[in-house]
Amino acid sequence: MTLDGPGVRDAARDRHALAYGLSVEAMIVTATGQLYLYVDPYTPEQCPHHRSQAANTI
Repeated sequence: MTLDGPGVRDAARDRHALAYGLSVEAMIVTATGQLYLYVDPYTPEQCPHHRSQAANTI
């Protein structure tokens, strides 16, 4: 996946977002409706927001 949103298109074109540890958001429009996609490259153990929750999970 690459960053290709209007706010970053010129500054970061062809940058591999997930490889750099960045999340990716997308709105996918199809003939039957819209789908919001959010991809986070971090596993729960790596994510600073979920690290404490993951440590308590067995």
